[in-house]
Order: sequence, then structure tokens, then C-alpha cells
Amino acid sequence: MFIKSLHIDSFGGLSDRDFDLSRGLNIIEGNNESGKSTLLSFIKFMLYGAQTKAQDGFSVPERKLFVSWRDGRAAGNMLLLLEGKEYRIERELVLTARTDSADNIRETFREHIAVIRVEDGSTVFSGKSPGEEFFGVPESVFTSTALVGQVSGTYVNGSNISSSIENLLFSADESVNTEKAIAKLEDARRKLLHKSRRGGDIYELECERSALRTKISETRAAAGEMRALENTADDCRIKLRKNAERGAELERLYVAGEAFSVSKRFDIVHAHEKKLADINERLANLAGGDEKDEETLINLRARTKDYKATQENAAAASAKLENLSRGSISTESDEYVKEIYRMGGRDAAEYEFERHTKKSKSLLAVGVVCLIFSVLGAGLGAAAYFVSRTIAYGILALALLFLAVSITAFISRSRHKRYVKRALGKVGAGRPQEYSDGLDTLFELERIKEQQRSDVSEAKMSLEYARERMNDAAKALAGVLASAGISAEDYSPERLAAAEKELEEKIGERKSLLTDLERHSAALETAREQIKDYDEEDIRQTLRDADTDALSKVNPTALRREREFIISSTAALNEKLSETEKQLASLSAVNGDPSEMIRRAEELDRKIEELSVRHDAYTLASEMLTRAGENLRTGLSPKLNSAACELMGELSGGKYRNLGVDPELSMSVFSGGMTRETDYLSSGTRDLTYIALRLSLMELLYQNEMPPVFFDESFARLDDDRLSYALGLLDRMSREKNRQVLIFTCQKREALLAREGSANKITLS
Repeated sequence: MFIKSLHIDSFGGLSDRDFDLSRGLNIIEGNNESGKSTLLSFIKFMLYGAQTKAQDGFSVPERKLFVSWRDGRAAGNMLLLLEGKEYRIERELVLTARTDSADNIRETFREHIAVIRVEDGSTVFSGKSPGEEFFGVPESVFTSTALVGQVSGTYVNGSNISSSIENLLFSADESVNTEKAIAKLEDARRKLLHKSRRGGDIYELECERSALRTKISETRAAAGEMRALENTADDCRIKLRKNAERGAELERLYVAGEAFSVSKRFDIVHAHEKKLADINERLANLAGGDEKDEETLINLRARTKDYKATQENAAAASAKLENLSRGSISTESDEYVKEIYRMGGRDAAEYEFERHTKKSKSLLAVGVVCLIFSVLGAGLGAAAYFVSRTIAYGILALALLFLAVSITAFISRSRHKRYVKRALGKVGAGRPQEYSDGLDTLFELERIKEQQRSDVSEAKMSLEYARERMNDAAKALAGVLASAGISAEDYSPERLAAAEKELEEKIGERKSLLTDLERHSAALETAREQIKDYDEEDIRQTLRDADTDALSKVNPTALRREREFIISSTAALNEKLSETEKQLASLSAVNGDPSEMIRRAEELDRKIEELSVRHDAYTLASEMLTRAGENLRTGLSPKLNSAACELMGELSGGKYRNLGVDPELSMSVFSGGMTRETDYLSSGTRDLTYIALRLSLMELLYQNEMPPVFFDESFARLDDDRLSYALGLLDRMSREKNRQVLIFTCQKREALLAREGSANKITLS
């Protein structure tokens, strides 16, 4: 069995809390007074309820400790899994009131418990304790084994658990108590004859027989004894007459006092009626209704939450837009990129650049070659001038032609060169070979600009949407405030908190009045029940001539004691008178017919013999049951000792493997060649021995289902190594035996030392 989840509606200092638990190791961590022990008490409360009497060193009972100071309730539910089926335990303990007077209210409680099978919604175990039905053991055994408390709580009540083990092994039923059976045999034997042989039916018969035998031999002395008995009888009759007179006087006072007490109860009824009228008037003066106010409060909290969320969203959207606007580069598209797109795209731009580059190179080559030919022509023409002017002029003309072509080529090349230079400048390249990479950089920059333009546009739309949502939330919030009659001039956190507090106070006042109404109604019902058999007018009439001041000073306790004394004294005197008359009759019979006394003595002999045989049978049966119980406990010790030794070896890292467990569950340890009581061990090691004993006892005692194991600050006195061993054992036990373990601690080291991923950690704050 394992606990899946817990919901605390109201319990001690916790309210409206939910806890989800895992199958294996669970570590509930929190500071002191964070609610760990309260959560553990809630689990025990769901399984076994709350004790009605103070115990375990507390001055008040668990019922009073568990109910919340805020609403006077202890309520919640537990969801658990057993044999593949889910069960939900629902329990509620409500503080009500029963009064003796209008200003003296004594607390009473009303409790509801239901165990529901989740699969079909049916109710099971009606009128029974869930813990006893699930585990097969009572609360005392559960708290002495599965619930390991703080330091001193780790010790086991040897006598109680030993008796439970004996009963389980002897009769297969923990509720069948062999000690009670032996006690009944002892009571029956004692009724026949006390061990001192100075009491019981046999003793009384023997006394009667002895007295009868003596009386048989008495003859002459009987007459004097009869006279003494007659005097005693006369004295009893005189005292009885005086008791009767005093009893009549006490009865008159008692009747008057009872009437006076009943009149006070009528006063209490009227006082409660007046208080109820006042409460109803105050409830009527409260505007609205409880359900409507609570619904308005829920809506106010939801709308406030929505408004704050929309405010935060709008602020975030505005900040995002501001960051984008402040951190972005110019988002205008590059002119050269536009020009490239007009050309037909990147391929067209590269083609055009390549064409101009090649043209520039070609024209450069043509210009240089023509220039060379023109220079050579000029030189040849000059040389030919001295040979033939005609040839010289022809060569010079050809040189001029080459010069013209060279100049034309250089002029044309400058246009192509300017294009190439401009293109390289646009892409930030220094050489034609870098043009393509420059285009990559340019287009990547353009892509970034496009993304920034898109982000800015999206941020503007988000901001506009967030502002619309904030306005809608403000309108909804204004509607809720208006429905509650609260001014909606501003929506500052202080104003909204004040509005929420105003509603909470109104709801709280109504709940307080309703609680007072229920409490005084219950008290009024109880008070009316006390006077239902009385008529107020008759009571007032009875007290009309009575001295109420004197009656108020009468001590009812003293009056009752004197009345009881008179009654008991009268009964004793009547008994003494009856016994005296019997003795007189007996003496008369002795004096009149001794043979009848002899027959009576023989009859007493037969009765004494018959009762003696029965007494011997009771004695033998009691001795046999006692011996059988001792043999069972003695036979159990080796099994319990073996299991405890194995666990102690693992808990101590192999240092302590030899433990001793006697029939009364007292423990010893073998170490250093000697056997010693566990009191000689360190406090941490002593804690480990009793943890091992508890875990071993659980394997033996729980016949129906194994419960989870709970540790409440149980490892505080262990060092880190011992704690690691203990956590390793519990982790292995949870995995191999499918056992759920819950560790409640104010330290962080349990979670740190637990095997990684093996524990479900829950932090209380």
C-alpha cells in the first residue's frame, strides 16, 4: 500500500495544502515549525482519528490540538492505492459547543469519516477505523512500529507490543487478548477463593461452616448472646428512625435545590435565545450573501491577477519595442541592393560586374598594345624621314591611328573601370575577386535589416494587443469592483489589496457570525434538552416562596454527599439489622433444633468440596495459558532477533551484527567480546538498534497490508556515514519490497545523501 496524495483542508496550522507522494522514498524537508510534524499527525489522523484524552506528555487531547484555531475544524482527505485499487479517506472533525451557563462554554466535537472506493464511488468500512481495516493492527501498534518519532519516539513499548505479538500468534487475531482471558480466569478463581484464603465464596462458606459447628456446641451461652443481639437490633432501629427524619429534610432541600438549578437552566436558555437573536440581526444587517461575496472575492482575485498580468505583458511589449528600436541599425534597404534587384537579381549583377571587369581588362590590353605600336611607329617614321618622306608620313599616319585607338581604348576603359570601382565600393571589397563575397555580406546585412523590420512590426502589434488586453482587463476589474460596491478610481496594488481585504473581512465576519450561530444553536438545543421535562411556570411557582439567596449558598456537593451518606448509612443499618435478626433466628434455631444445624453443616461440606474442585480447575487453566503465552514469546525471539541483526548490520555499515531481543523486547548488543544493554551504546547507535527492531516488528505484526514507514526527525543523532547507510537501506527496501518511506526533517543532508533520483523531495515553507 502507498499513499498517493494528501489534501489538507484545515488541520492545526496548515490549511488548503496539497501534497503528492511517490511510491518509494519521500523526503519532506522544512524549517522548524514549518508543519512537518503537523503533516505527519494529519496522516495518522486520517488513518486512526484523534484521541479524546491527553497522552504522550501533552496536557490537552489530540482532538483539541488537531483542530485549526482559525475555523475550529480538522478536515481533509487521503488518496491511497491498495492491491491495484484506489481508496479515498475523507475525515472531518468539527468543534461544537455544550454549555453550563451563557458565559461558560465547554467544547464538544462532531466527527465524520468515510472510506470511498474510487473505482465505483462506493463507501466501505462504515463505522470502522481505516487503519485497523487496512493494516490489521490498532493505533497503539501502528505508532510503536511504523511511526518513528523524534529521538525518544524511536523506542518501543515492550509490554504492549509483546502482548500484541502473543495474541496474534496464539489466536491469529490481535483483538483476542490472552491476558484478558487469563484475567477472567483469575477473577473467577478469586471469586471462589483469594490467594490469601481470606476471601471468596469458599472462604465465606468455610466461615459459615466453622461458625455453625461452634454454634452447635453452644447452648447456655446462646441466651446471653441473643440478648446482646436484641440490644443491637434496638439500637439499629433508633438510628434508622433518625436517618429517616434527616433524609426527609434533605429530600426537601434537594427538591428545592433541583428547582433552583432548573431555573438557572431556563435562564441559560433565555440568554442563548437573546444571543441568537442578536446574531441573526447582525447577519441581516450584512449586505449581500455569503456565497455572492465569496464569488465576488474569487472574481476580484482573478480579475486582479488578469489585470496585473496584462500590465506586465504591456510593459514587456513596450520594453521589447524600445530595445529593438534602440539597438537596431538603419532598417532602410540599401540603394545598391535595389539597383541589383532592378538589374534582375544577384546573378545579373555578377554577370554585369564580370562583363565590365573583362571589358576593362580587354580595353587596357588594346590601349597598351596600340600605344606601343604608336610609339614604335613614331620612332620608325622619324627614322624613315631621312630616307623617304612619303614613307615617313605613311608610318607617322599609322602611328597616329594607333595612338587614336589607344586613347579611345583608355577612354572607354575608364567608364568600365568606374563601374567596377563603384561596384566594389558598394559591397566593401578591394579587389574584383572579393566582389562575390561582398555581395554575400551585403545580402546578409539586408536579411538582418529585413528581420529587424519584421521584429519591430511584430513588437508594435504585440504592444497594441497587450494594451487592448490591459484595457479589457481594466474594464472587467471595474465591473467586479462596481458589483461589490467599491470605488474604481484607480487600480493601484494598494487599492486592489484594500478592496480584497474589505471583502475578506466581510466574508470573515459572516463566517464568524455563522460559527457563533451554530455554536449557540447547539448550546441552546442542549440546554433545551436539559429542561424538556420541566415546566418553567411550575418551577417559578415552586420557588416563589423559597429563599433563593439561601438556596444559592447551599453547597450541592455537600448536600449530595450527606444524602448519599444517609442512604448508605441506612442501607448498612438495615443490613446490620437483618444480619442481627438472622443471627437471632439462628441462635433460636440452635437452641430449638441442633439436628437442623448439623444438616446445614453437611450441606456446606458438599458445597465447599464442589467449589474447591472448580477453583482448582480455574487455577490449572490460568497456569496453562500463562505458560503457553510465555512459550510463544520465547519462540518468537530468535526470528525477531535474526531479522533485527540483519538490519542492524546494514544500518551500522557491518559494525554491529549481533543483537539480542528478549521476550519483553529489551535489547542487548555483543561487541568487544561482551554482551551489554543498548544503554551503553552512543545515542545515535542506540537509535539505530530501535529502528532495526521497529522494521523487524512490522514484518511480523502487519497481517493484512504493510503500511508506509514514517520517520520524524529520527536521524538527528546519526553522523553522515550512518545516515547514508540508513538511507541506502530504506531506498533498497522501497525498491525491492515496494515499501513507501516518508522522512520528515529540518536538515538538508537527507536529500543530499540520498541516492540521486531515488527520492521525491517536498519542501515546506
